[in-house]
Amino acid sequence: MRTPHNTAIEYARLCHNALYKASNIHRLYEYPAEHGWDESGQLYWKNFISGQTGWVTDKVRNPYRSNVTAVNPWRSYDVDGNFGVTWTENPSPHTMWVSIKQTGTGTIPYDYARETGTGGCSSLSDFNNWSLTADIKNLPGGKAEANITGPNQIVVASTNVTKMSLWLHPNMVNFNNPVQVTLNGVTKSYNLKASLLTALKSYERRWDWGMIYHAEIEVY
Repeated sequence: MRTPHNTAIEYARLCHNALYKASNIHRLYEYPAEHGWDESGQLYWKNFISGQTGWVTDKVRNPYRSNVTAVNPWRSYDVDGNFGVTWTENPSPHTMWVSIKQTGTGTIPYDYARETGTGGCSSLSDFNNWSLTADIKNLPGGKAEANITGPNQIVVASTNVTKMSLWLHPNMVNFNNPVQVTLNGVTKSYNLKASLLTALKSYERRWDWGMIYHAEIEVY
């Protein structure tokens, strides 16, 4: 029996191709048990998730990384049990040390999977007459790319974002000196003050003790 083309693995492979082309570091792992879920497949995933094998073994999250790209909302395709595809929109204002608090009325480009054909199983021609192609769709949302370019220097390029926050930690900038923030070519200076209340507010963004920041800069 043939399985319809439009299954999750097809989308995973397309996503891998797009991410690898963009970053050259993305990896795709397919468990060795093929379609069946047997003991070998279960053992493979247990080892992979526990970090004993695979590309993730030496990767550690860095909450103070110098470059962050934030997009709000997060959009995805959901594939149901009958291989039907629905569009899902989820608010995602917080990415690392950037929060997109308000967006305008414009749009930003999103990656999406464009289908051709049905990919069904009624006939061989129906099965073969299907393709999945990476494409771009412009939809309402906001994007911000923030980079720490030097000592107390932050450059932000935003699209359709009218209000955002930058959350900062002493490991990122020197709180004793002003921080220069350049937003879309316009530079402003900010004096920072560490605050317990701000640190707790930063925790409430993600409910994650590993993502604590001592100061907040609101950028308009």
